[in-house]
Amino acid sequence: MSKSELITLSGWAFIAGSFAFITILSGSDPIAFPGSVISTLLLAAGMLSLRAGYGETVSRFGRNILLLGVIGPILLCIVIASMALIYLSGNLTDAEVYFFLAGYLYTHNGVYPGQYQMAFNIMHLMQFLALCGLGSMLLTATTQEMVRV
Repeated sequence: MSKSELITLSGWAFIAGSFAFITILSGSDPIAFPGSVISTLLLAAGMLSLRAGYGETVSRFGRNILLLGVIGPILLCIVIASMALIYLSGNLTDAEVYFFLAGYLYTHNGVYPGQYQMAFNIMHLMQFLALCGLGSMLLTATTQEMVRV
């Protein structure tokens, strides 16, 4: 694939990943959970395509940061898959699946941060808009690059 095709692929992956990410706001685990996994995979693919497309024009530090952006979502998918397998094997109970939330509740005297829910929703909406914007800019940049060639 040419560099412009990789960058175009990256732009579309970011846009599709942002729409999968926004399912978190649905408030429904059967929708939000698969949406977040799909979003994670699409954003990792977008970062990898972005690294492949711009890898030669950015510094070594920039290439490594883009690679870290790919490794993070992949590790998240591995952790989620391993937790699902452990849960399905019967070695993990429902109470242990929510270990991280339980840790938060323990440190905050059992109070769920419901007062922060609006802030969480706003952050998710901002991330959705930022990812759509990034994808759109990448698509626009490759269109202009193709015209120049």
